Amino acid sequence: MNTERTIRNQAKKLLEGNWITIISSIAVLCASLILMQSILLLTMFVCNVIDFNTFEIIKSKEWIAGCIFIGIYFLAFLLSPLINGIYKIVCNISINQKGYITDIFYFFGRRKYIKTLCLNLVISTIFFLVCTVFDFYSYVSYFAETMLKENPFFGIIINILLAVLWMVSEAAKIFAYLVFVHYSLIAYSFNDSMQLKEYVIGMYSFSFRNLGAALKMLLGFAGWIALCFFVVPALYVLPYIMTSMTVSAKWLFALDKDRGLLC
Repeated sequence: MNTERTIRNQAKKLLEGNWITIISSIAVLCASLILMQSILLLTMFVCNVIDFNTFEIIKSKEWIAGCIFIGIYFLAFLLSPLINGIYKIVCNISINQKGYITDIFYFFGRRKYIKTLCLNLVISTIFFLVCTVFDFYSYVSYFAETMLKENPFFGIIINILLAVLWMVSEAAKIFAYLVFVHYSLIAYSFNDSMQLKEYVIGMYSFSFRNLGAALKMLLGFAGWIALCFFVVPALYVLPYIMTSMTVSAKWLFALDKDRGLLC
């Protein structure tokens, strides 16, 4: 039995009695997202910034729509510790075999909230910057429309190129997440007492060293991830993936600590 399969089996055992807890925490996050979407639509309706015949923003009120979007994004940022809370629940399950739904609000504590917001801001900024730099699909597609108008015979070649670049860009996002977000969030959820730089810059070396392990673990769930297209299987797949990836990170952290490579 290979390492990835062993870890997945451990995750299954850990999830016994904890499925409802993780699913409920994810439901809380989804409800928050739905609430923000509802607030966005309601605010735009009240401010009359959308033409409901075409569902486009009225040109004379684009600045109002921009302010509304900024406000919603800021609200989402203020609620982002909910994501850290879900990781906290999964980390507790991987250590203590038990998680509690109340831990989704763990990082809203007075001494943890600002620190968590700062961490999320730094991590998300780095992630989006890296994704933007390697978003070759958007760069090429921006010029592709003009090129197709001038040279329609290149349509097939350009579409093939766009398809390849789309896959490259999506792969870059996965790599960026695993290197700049994944291990940082898990490390913070395991132990939130270190300085912020330890979860960001301090994790880069670890993330690159263990990128292969994270990719192998993630690829092992390729079939399960595909099933999420039907939505309902995600209730099983998301907790399963999160727990497996967290258990894997737990053992990798312990291994590097024994080697003196991680504090």
